[in-house]
Amino acid sequence: MLNLLFEKNTKIIIIISSIIITLCLLAMRYYFLNSNKYIVLLPFGIILNVIIMLIEKGIQINKTTNEFRIYKSLFGLKYGKWKPLPNISYISVFKAQRVQKTNRGKAMNYRYFNVYEINLFDHNNHCTTLFETDIDLFKETKSAAVQINQYLNIPLLDATTVPYKWI
Repeated sequence: MLNLLFEKNTKIIIIISSIIITLCLLAMRYYFLNSNKYIVLLPFGIILNVIIMLIEKGIQINKTTNEFRIYKSLFGLKYGKWKPLPNISYISVFKAQRVQKTNRGKAMNYRYFNVYEINLFDHNNHCTTLFETDIDLFKETKSAAVQINQYLNIPLLDATTVPYKWI
C-alpha cells in the first residue's frame, strides 16, 4: 500500500494558530489577574488550535483491492472513504490556474493563482484529480507523482511546461 502525505500544515495555518494561542495566553493572564469567570473557556481555544495544527492530509493507494482514499490524519488515525481506482492509462502532473472571487461592495474582485494537480487518466481519457498543491511545492508534487508512477507502474506525463514530456 502506498501512503503519501501531501499536505502537512502550511505556514499560514501554523502562523494563525500561533497568533490565536498567544492571544489566548495573554487573555488568560488578563482574566487571571482580574479574577474573571471566563478564564475556564480560554484553554479550550488553545487545545482546539493545537489539534488543528496536528491535522495532516494524505492519500493512500491499495493495489490489491484496487482502491484509493484521500484521508485526514490526527494522531496517526486516518479518516477517509475508500473509492475504486479507475482503470488507469497514465498519470499527469498539471499546472492549473484557479480564480478566487471576492465581493467588495458593488464590485467583484478576481484573484488568479496557480496550483499543481496530480491527475489519473483512464482509457476513455476521463480525469480523476487525486490532489492539488500550492505553486511553491513543485518538487514535492513531482516526487509524489513519481512515487505513484513507480507503485502503479504506469506512464507519467509532465504537463507543467509546454511541450509536455513523458517521464
